[in-house]
Amino acid sequence: MVASPQLEELVGQSSAQQSDTLQPSTPAPVLRRSSRPHVPNRRYMNYLLLTDGGEPECYDEACQTGDASKWELAMKDER
Repeated sequence: MVASPQLEELVGQSSAQQSDTLQPSTPAPVLRRSSRPHVPNRRYMNYLLLTDGGEPECYDEACQTGDASKWELAMKDER
């Protein structure tokens, strides 16, 4: 099969048009980061202090609370 000059010309034009329509994409903008140190809000620190009074995490903490006798009874009941 022999390609005609007109067909070759059309193929050449279409590839040239495609390269013209393809524009280089713009580079993504560089994100800036703050160089200031992060300082947490003080009101959240107060909230943490209010919620920190949960159950003791170990035996020693349970024995040092005002309810140490109740903790002792609860631990004996679990045996």
